[in-house]
Amino acid sequence: MRLRSHALTGGAATGAATQGSTAAISGRRLRRGLADALAALVPPALVALLYGSATRLFWLSDDFYNLRYVRDWRPAQYCLDPEVWQRLPFRMLTPLVFVSYDLDLATFGWAPRGFYLHELAALAAAGVALHALLRFYLPVGWSVLGAMLFVLGAPIAAAVAPMLMGRHYAEAMLFVLLAAVAWIAGLRARAPATGWALAVGSACLWLLAALAKEVAIPFVALLPFFLPAGPPDKALRRLLPHAVALLVYSAYRRYLVGAWFGGYGWAVEGTDRLKGFALLPGRLLREMAGGSSPWGWGMVAAMLCCCLGLAVKSRRAAAILAVAAAAVVLPIFPVAAEVVARYAVAPWLALVVAFVIAAPRVRFGRWLAMAALVFAVVANRQAWARQLGALERQSVENRALMSLGRGDVVRLPTGPPASLEELHRLTSELMHRESGTWYLDEIYLCAGASQPRRLWEYDAAEGRVVDVTSRLPALRRAHCDGIRGEAPLAASFRYDDAGVLHWSLGPWKDGVWSIVLRDGVDSYPVPAQAAFRLGLSGAFPLRVRYQSPAGWTTYSPVLRLDLAPGGRWAWRRPTTPPRGSS
Repeated sequence: MRLRSHALTGGAATGAATQGSTAAISGRRLRRGLADALAALVPPALVALLYGSATRLFWLSDDFYNLRYVRDWRPAQYCLDPEVWQRLPFRMLTPLVFVSYDLDLATFGWAPRGFYLHELAALAAAGVALHALLRFYLPVGWSVLGAMLFVLGAPIAAAVAPMLMGRHYAEAMLFVLLAAVAWIAGLRARAPATGWALAVGSACLWLLAALAKEVAIPFVALLPFFLPAGPPDKALRRLLPHAVALLVYSAYRRYLVGAWFGGYGWAVEGTDRLKGFALLPGRLLREMAGGSSPWGWGMVAAMLCCCLGLAVKSRRAAAILAVAAAAVVLPIFPVAAEVVARYAVAPWLALVVAFVIAAPRVRFGRWLAMAALVFAVVANRQAWARQLGALERQSVENRALMSLGRGDVVRLPTGPPASLEELHRLTSELMHRESGTWYLDEIYLCAGASQPRRLWEYDAAEGRVVDVTSRLPALRRAHCDGIRGEAPLAASFRYDDAGVLHWSLGPWKDGVWSIVLRDGVDSYPVPAQAAFRLGLSGAFPLRVRYQSPAGWTTYSPVLRLDLAPGGRWAWRRPTTPPRGSS
């Protein structure tokens, strides 16, 4: 009986200890789950706090074109019909951005607020997905820091949160992060069937990311670096669905676009390729820092210090960082002639991930992390104030143009020329009337074009477009009388078989050059020597404008180019430079 009693009491004690251990484990899991749930609320709350004011903006930039395109064509047409897709003015494959606009148009109609709410929701979801990815490897504090830094980034503030045309960057990053989460979860799954299902799901998510924006394609190359400890054979086999997805993407691109590769905008050629590639990292870092902001550069410096510190400590880490840098920078090279904020979104995500993984592993990493967060907040507020102010002005001008009518002209609006053309076209098609018009160069007042019945201009103090018709004679005298018609000027153009227009402007080394179309209605700042993919044919009349650092301006006469493959044109006005010129 004693032995039995001892065994029973010992068993009871063991059972009580097991129950206590199970309860402790359950408690830890509950606390971890609660901490993760609360942490997942941080990115949406931060997005709402930082960028909620974007919902009062109007249609901007490419929005008018995108809206007209999805109004004219159904998803089945632009996703499956090459003839419909190739009507677009680029050779990229981004059908998901149009599907996204289509979904919003069906849900919210022509009210932009709903579109902006969708934009911010996609950004917030990307922040949550980044937190989930980092949580596989880091404590909750570090994963939240990574999500916060991503949302705070200057590229997000400048090109994603306030601009619907940046939607495909937000959604591409969301899908690529979810793909990584699914793949890692599949590797950790105990049941092989579950692991393979998650691997297939990861491949599908990565394919969606690639169809949102092509910068997401190389991210699949980073998945092998998330392999767990042990033999990698099993994990590498789980990449087979991604290989299939890549073949599907390649075939689909060739079918829909008609080319394996392609681009748009500025063309980088000859020796400029090497120069552009050499300058590209610095230009991307500048966009990540928010331009010339010392706070932004302080943040980038702190992050790079941690990454370099880890690279010095570990050869494997150095190799991973090098591959990651190549994966996010190389896809941007075809458009490296002009680096804008949205091009830095993918590199910014990669830098954030590298930083929060490196910081806990290097000396002073925690202090650098605190500094980076503080600097990021200040740099974000600076970048947001600049961008929101500029976009609010553009919103006011666009609303005014859509409400004004025949004979009303807005002076020097800030919207891109192509966007203004689409605004005019969409107003005519939707409202069945003419919108107001505009001019982007004051030569409009001198070139003998039909003069405005009423002239309007944005007033920063009042935050609206006001009638400045009374100033029209003074504006005309100030600009037209000051043109230096005798100043030397030269221009040569060449149009190649690929639809790229090359030009060289001179003889001045400094100053600002522009290509002016339609007697000043449209104007494009350009470098003195460059090339741009036009893809047009036929008559293309233009003026060349040069503005000296001393303040004077001169124009060429209208140069009538007839765009055809192999076409060449040259014009020059050699005279004695005006006095006081530079």
